[in-house]
Formats: sequence, structure tokens, C-alpha cells
Amino acid sequence: MSENGIQIGGGLADGNIIWGNENTVIQVINHVYNQDDLIQLVRDSFKDPAQLHDIWTRTFPAIDPKLRLRSMNLQPQSLYSDLLIDFERNNELARLLAEIKQRSPALYWQFLAGQVLAPIGLSATQIPVINTDVKTVEQELRGLQGEVSPVKGPSEDSLEFEDREELFPRIRSARNIRIVLHGPSGVGKTYLLQHLKEKYARDTRCTFIDLNSCRPANILPMIVGQLSGERNTDAGYLDLAKALDVLLNQRPRIRHFYFLFDNADQNQAAIDYLFSPESIIENPDLQHLLRRWGLQGKIELKIILAARHPLLPTEIFPTFSKAAQIKLDPLDGRSVRDMLEAIVNQMDLPVPLSDILELSNEVYYLTGGHPKCTKQMLLALAAEGCVIPPGGWERLYKRHVISTIYEEMLRSMEFDLLPVIWNLSVFRRFDRELLEGLLDREILQSQAADKSRYAREMRARLEKINLFDKEDATSSILPNYVMRRALSLNMQLNALARYQMLNSLALEIYLDRIQSSEAGVKKPAERMAMNLLELLYHWTKLLEVETAKENPPDAATIVTRLLGAFERSLLLAMTAVQDEEHPALLHVLKARWSQDHELQEAIERVTPGQDYEEQFMHVLEKYAAPRDEVE
Repeated sequence: MSENGIQIGGGLADGNIIWGNENTVIQVINHVYNQDDLIQLVRDSFKDPAQLHDIWTRTFPAIDPKLRLRSMNLQPQSLYSDLLIDFERNNELARLLAEIKQRSPALYWQFLAGQVLAPIGLSATQIPVINTDVKTVEQELRGLQGEVSPVKGPSEDSLEFEDREELFPRIRSARNIRIVLHGPSGVGKTYLLQHLKEKYARDTRCTFIDLNSCRPANILPMIVGQLSGERNTDAGYLDLAKALDVLLNQRPRIRHFYFLFDNADQNQAAIDYLFSPESIIENPDLQHLLRRWGLQGKIELKIILAARHPLLPTEIFPTFSKAAQIKLDPLDGRSVRDMLEAIVNQMDLPVPLSDILELSNEVYYLTGGHPKCTKQMLLALAAEGCVIPPGGWERLYKRHVISTIYEEMLRSMEFDLLPVIWNLSVFRRFDRELLEGLLDREILQSQAADKSRYAREMRARLEKINLFDKEDATSSILPNYVMRRALSLNMQLNALARYQMLNSLALEIYLDRIQSSEAGVKKPAERMAMNLLELLYHWTKLLEVETAKENPPDAATIVTRLLGAFERSLLLAMTAVQDEEHPALLHVLKARWSQDHELQEAIERVTPGQDYEEQFMHVLEKYAAPRDEVE
């Protein structure tokens, strides 16, 4: 028996598991599940042994008919126990649990809750029960609707976008004549456009147009007016060619001309125009003039657009496929540290480097690297001498992070979407099935009778919002990182019961997917690996709550619990796919783990000073070894 009450099968505990052995699944089941709980679940779901035998006969065709016949003479207790040792593969267990899930959903989810929490030292009784009524959710959402409180300080705007410098040469050297900079509000799109004009002023001339309220017919006259300094509402391509020629003759160094457009996603007509072969750069009239005047090849013309999401014209022109779509990611921890150090130096504050590192790490955690939130919080931090009073972090977070995220990203949304996004904020990804699960649990409210259809429609609505991206490899929808992080943290601070319950529910959902019939031999390795890492993520977030309590578990114990829970689920996943698919699953797990910096940061936060990464890789390597070497 393990320290957490999980029964460990002898084959695994002694290191004798051999994949392909007919007893492998039995060993794994003993290792993963508390067998008494599993027997009790079967007993409660099939109170009549004859009924269980009937289900057994229809559900488990792979089991020897003689065993089924012999089971008719067994006593109920023996029948339930015998059932658990006669699986040929995990498929039989999956079908049994699917039958129980349909027959007794409450018992099934209660069973999963116990199995998924026990390995990390928690029980289902420690997870609060929350009210799911609309009033409760509305009360929780009120905290999101504070006003933005901008902070003024001695800092320059350049502090806000420390690591955007690397994008300038990328834009400059790109062969694409159309470049789209996209990302949510506050990540530096407008900054890049405005400072591009200054960065290369020596040999470049830029025009800048806000497309928020600009008709396509006005674009060319506005460009000509900015280049020539003369207003002409009827300007055409001859006027543009003249302006380019004059500038080149006056200042021979100026050979690059960038046409910059902000808020492009607010103007579909302008998008269609700027991507069409008839517009500006590739217009046949302009190209003919440049060629005849000997300017073609001497000057470079580029269209650079800023938008909140990748741009898509109504008609896919050939020019669209040649456009570069550059996504602006949040700042990294190094950039946040550099920003704080620059502010401290400007204000001449006597703050030790060790304190700067500690403070910047906390700011990075609270802001998720959102540039605007980060800058506001750092300036406020410096205004207090970089000394945080009790409760100071939460105050700074509410004033400079959650209010900004609400103002920049959520205020303009349809109101009925806010509770959905609020509840989804603890999930790093979701799909239609997850939405259906939240509807079934009444976490999400709907008056629709057809919940499956409502979930499909809801997913389609969210996909159209620029704060959600689709991940093709797993068919999952990914909420914007900084929005999700801010809302999730706000829930952890101000609606802890909901936060714990949703993380616990996430664990149940992902364990269900691993062990269900949907996770059979045809399940792609990508989705199975995703399920396993999401389990590890939500275990970590629940344990983070535990570390904030009195007498928390020590870091070494947390690592042991996390990796023990992960290994149990990995073994269960390996029984759900064919033996020859194990290398592919382990390969995808390693690749996804190396890219999952958020998960690694979360584990590091709850296990300071522990070498969790080496231990995690050891688990994967143990099962990646040849079969005769597996310990």
C-alpha cells in the first residue's frame, strides 16, 4: 500500500512489468486503481450478479467463453473480484467503465475523483462544492470590472517592449512585401509600427494609417499626402510614383518605403483591398511607371499591418499566400527583469540585484508577460521603493493586471460569453466534449435542450474571437495565454472554491479520456500525450493551493507525489495503445514537455530547489528502454 492509499500491484512494484505479457494490464490496473474502490463501483452499478454477467457477455467478447460460463456459479463477491483479473487488454476495462458511466454517472465521476486526487495526497472531500447559479457567477465577475488605473512615472515607452527589438531586423530582412503583426491588445503592435519609422529613418520613409475608420478609397491619397507633404484627395498611382521618385532624388539614401497600417482587423474592406493584386505595391499602373522610370529594383516597398489576429481576406488572392504572419508573444522573464533593473537605475533606487530577480519573477508570474500590465506593475513597484507590504502583491495585481486585461480584452465581448471564458480560464485547452461536460455539471448555464449542439455553437463563437487559437494536432482550442493566466489567477485569489473544483474536474475529464474507449488503439499519440501533460498541469495547480496553506507539504514530497501520479497515468495510457505505439507516445511526450515552459514554470514554483526535470525524464526513459531492460 502506498503512502497515499493507492494499492500497488506486485508486478510493477517489484519492477517485473514486461509489455506484451498477458498479465500486464492486470498489474497496471492494480497499480493505478484502489482495487477495493473499483470493486465497490462495479458492485454498486450492477447490484444483480446476473445482470453483470449479461453485460459482461455483451461487453467483453475477448474473454474466454469458458470463463463467462464458469462465472455463473460464482458468488457475487467472487464474481466482482474475478472480473478484475480477466482483462486481456485495457479495452475491456474501458468498455466496463463506459457502461458504468452511462448507467451511474454520479458514481462514475465520484470514483474518478478519488482515483485522480489520492496520488497527490488529496481527497474528494477537500474539494469545495460550489454554487453554479447565475447570481454566484455574476458576483464573481464583478471583480473583473474595475477601471484601469494607469500609472505615470519617469520611464520611457521603450521600457514596455524590451524584447521587441529583435523583430525590427526580422521585418527589415523579410522578402515578403506584406507582413502582418498580430497579437492581443497591449503586446506592442502599434509600438513596432511607430518606432519602425524612427529605427531606420536614415534610409527609410514610412507612412502610418489607422484603419479603424478609413475607407479603402482614401488609403492611396493619404499615402501620397504623407510622402509628398501635399494633400490631394484625388491622388492616384502616377502621384505615388512621382512622390517616390522625388524622395529618391532628394535623398538617395532613402530606398525603403514602408506603408504601415494599424487596427487592420477593424476594417475588412481595407484588408481585401491591401491584399488584392490591384492595390499599392503590385498595382500594374504603378509597376509600369516604376519600370519605365528606372526605379524598379532600386527601391523596396512593403505593406506592414498590425491586427489582433491573423488577417484573412474575403477572397484568397495569390498575394495572400506570400504574406508573413508574425505573432507577438508575451515578454519572457529576462525581459521583465531587464525592465525592472532599468527603472531602478533611472530612479536611482538602492535595490540589490538579488531583490530585483525575486521581484521581477513575481511580476512575471502575476502578469504572464503582458507588456502593458508588466510596465504598470513595475512602475508602481518602483514608486513604493520596491518594498512590498503585506497584501501588496494582490493589490498591485488587481489594480494593474486584472483591470487592464478586462479593459483591453473583455470589455467589448458579448456579456453571455464572460461566464464561459471565466470558467474556461483554468483550462489550457478545451474542445466540444469539455464544453459538454461543463454543461452537464451545470458549470456552464444553458436553456437549450440539445447540449451537444449548444456546445458546438459555443465553440464556433469562441473560435471567431481573436483571443482563441486552434491547435490542429489535438483539435483543441487554446485560450490566449495572458488572458487565461490573469483570469485563472484572479479566480485563485477571489473565488478559490471554484478554482479548486474546476481543476479537480479537469483531472477527472483527462483521466476519463485516457481510460475511456475513445483512447483505444487508434488514438493518436499527440492527444494521449496532451491528456497526460494536462493531468500533470492540473495536479500542480491544486498542489500550489496546498503550498499556500499552513503546514504545507515540503517540495521533495510534492515532486514525489506529482511524478508518482504521472507515472501511474502513463502506465494506464500505455495499456490503451498497442505495444508498438509506445515509442511514438514517449517521443511526443518528450517533445511536448520540452516546449511546455508554462508547465515547467508551474512545477518549479511549487517545488523550489528540486531537480524535478531530471526525475521526470527518468520516468520517460524507464519506459522507453527495450522491453527486456524495463525495470
